Amino acid sequence: MMLLNTDKCHVLHLGRDNSRAKYCLLGKELSKVADERDLGVIFQDDVKVSKQCTKAVSTANRILGYN
Repeated sequence: MMLLNTDKCHVLHLGRDNSRAKYCLLGKELSKVADERDLGVIFQDDVKVSKQCTKAVSTANRILGYN
């Protein structure tokens, strides 16, 4: 049986009108994060894509040899 690692679990509250509730898993409060990356896409709590765009431009420039 595989145990769940609660240290790797985070809460990402999306949007302005979110109540920002506290969540617990297996008796431990989960940490809150401002952004999270999943499958190469960066999700931010303010629902903006600025970090994703900056990362894409940086990767493209590196491939082209500009940086």
